[in-house]
Amino acid sequence: MIGSITEGKRADLILVRANDVNMAPVGNIETAIVQSGTAANVDTVICDGRILKRNGRLTAYDMSSVVGRAKRSAERVREAAGGVLKF
Repeated sequence: MIGSITEGKRADLILVRANDVNMAPVGNIETAIVQSGTAANVDTVICDGRILKRNGRLTAYDMSSVVGRAKRSAERVREAAGGVLKF
């Protein structure tokens, strides 16, 4: 069966906080998500049975490492441009 959630199956789920101020009060959840929802309203993401986001925080990645790599990349771009770019 497609679309069932049962123990042992790998799930792809997104849980949205519908009681956040930009979403409430919800008359129609689909409309609220499309018209008012943002990534900040996503509480939990599970893909292929793996929890990628929980309580609004990414869990699948070391975010300090990701940010560090992005900063180093920006520095390389700045240096390659002769130091004229400001971030």
